[in-house]
Amino acid sequence: MDLNKFRVSRIGYLIFLVLASCTPAIAQGTSGLGGSFNDPVGEIVTRTIVDRVTRRRLKNTRAVMPASNDAAVHFRSTGTQLKTREIANIIDAGNAQVFNIMSTILTEYEKGARAAGHPNDLALALSFFFATNASIYHNTGEPADPAMMELRDAITEALVEGKALNGVTDRQKQEMYETLVIFTGFTLATYQEGKQGGNAETVKVSRQLAGQNLLAVTGISPDKISFSAQGLSIDSSAAAANDSSNTSNSSSDQVSTIKRDPFPDRPGYAPQKPLSGTLKNSITMDDLVGRWDHGAGSVQTYVDSNTGNYAGTTTSFYGEQLVIKSNGTFEYRFVGRANNTTVRETDRGTIILSGGYVTATFEGRTTKKYQFIAFNIQPTGAAILSLVEVHDNFQGYDAAGLALECGHGDGFIHCVGGEEWARLGNRSAEPAAKLSNADFLDFDPFPDKPYIQPQKPLIGRLRKTITTDDLAGTWEIGGAAVTTYVSSGTGTYTDASFFGKKYFIRADGTYDSKFQGRASNTTIRESDSGTVVLSGGFIIMKSRQNPAMRYQFVAFMSQPNGAAVLSLIFIGANAPLDGEALRANCGHANGYVSCLNGEEWVRIP
Repeated sequence: MDLNKFRVSRIGYLIFLVLASCTPAIAQGTSGLGGSFNDPVGEIVTRTIVDRVTRRRLKNTRAVMPASNDAAVHFRSTGTQLKTREIANIIDAGNAQVFNIMSTILTEYEKGARAAGHPNDLALALSFFFATNASIYHNTGEPADPAMMELRDAITEALVEGKALNGVTDRQKQEMYETLVIFTGFTLATYQEGKQGGNAETVKVSRQLAGQNLLAVTGISPDKISFSAQGLSIDSSAAAANDSSNTSNSSSDQVSTIKRDPFPDRPGYAPQKPLSGTLKNSITMDDLVGRWDHGAGSVQTYVDSNTGNYAGTTTSFYGEQLVIKSNGTFEYRFVGRANNTTVRETDRGTIILSGGYVTATFEGRTTKKYQFIAFNIQPTGAAILSLVEVHDNFQGYDAAGLALECGHGDGFIHCVGGEEWARLGNRSAEPAAKLSNADFLDFDPFPDKPYIQPQKPLIGRLRKTITTDDLAGTWEIGGAAVTTYVSSGTGTYTDASFFGKKYFIRADGTYDSKFQGRASNTTIRESDSGTVVLSGGFIIMKSRQNPAMRYQFVAFMSQPNGAAVLSLIFIGANAPLDGEALRANCGHANGYVSCLNGEEWVRIP
């Protein structure tokens, strides 16, 4: 079908003029290509293809696709060119010659695609993009149509099986299609002009453009992407290049990373926190080696509907830990507490990475399968693995779902209904001093009282004092009240109110907080930041936008797994409770210290 014939005689002179005057702008213009894939739709399309090629190495075997599946990669055109003017303006705003070239490139490509029976075909545009840019970058000549069509069929299969285009609109497909074709077509026309004219410098420019195209879309060094009669080859474990202008077969020790934000800020929503690390394109078993922790907790305070007095507190929390070895096997530990009952479990199993999913197969527990969302690397070697559990009725988010349900409001990727597993880093710093028995109380500060029901034994040890380092981590607190009213005319009705708050405290004493509450059918959400100050038996939360909160420190109970319960009493500007008042108002009926009108903050390990 001669997709590679762009009538060089017709536009060659214009190409020459544009190259002579706009070469730096053209090089920078490839950022527009990356920008077009700088969203969850483009990200999932790219990742699906890279994942398939990396694992199965698309070979010279034509896939047979049912017509119904094949339809997913097609789109209904708007009848106009959507991206031509935008891309021309990126290269040289107002230059009519540039616009004419871009429009001609797209028109000529569409003629060839239509003649081949594949009009408005995103998979064919992707095949054209990968095959042409990889061939030009490595200077192996123009790719043959049969091999390009076989790659198109394999890409179609990957996108359909991975449900990468579910929820993607026709307009979105057309915009990606036009962007791929225009940037690739311009690179190809430049390459053809250089080859036919015997101009080595023009050929060099085309190879630079091809490398920048590949890097902008995949984030992978173009040195590691090649195309031949045997198909497309991508080594996604290889390093990503910082500068593709060097067309030699250079290598790098950097990790292959995503250089764009897959979940950018959305109009009408509060700006997100910048990502605190680097996102990898894909993961291998080696990336998962180490100890991973995940958990959650909740504290609820109840109020008597008749008297309005404090009626008790319940705390529930759990923590999970996976210790994964390089051969994919793992050891598993679980500890949880709810309804005054503590549950501990251990198990083992195997991790399987396949098709964009992470599956944990247990020996005793039910297998759990997760959709892989993101892998965030920190400079210290720490990492955050963002996942969404899937099951028979939910196979994970499609591109539209990812765009709606995922983001990085806290500086790391989180999805609604998802999980974040954290692995601590190997920061080269002085190890924390190991605590000795002298650091803990050797007596019960709140013993049982005469004529009062015996308390539950403390489930952890109480620290004598604490430092800011002890407070580092994520702390959760919450409360709820259910009040029943009686009307002589209408009968009874019930009003419920609740709130939850999280503090993300760092070792340097700074913190971020998130609050969510609901009362009288109104939901309130707030975010804040500030500094924690420890002074004279008090913990003061100095907010940047709200009044400071002054608490009396009562107890810090640590657990062997790193969990902790921090017991406080908010006193504001009032005098603190003395020892007698503390003993009268505090105790450990549920196994941890709580006080009348106090707060218990829970940190998950």
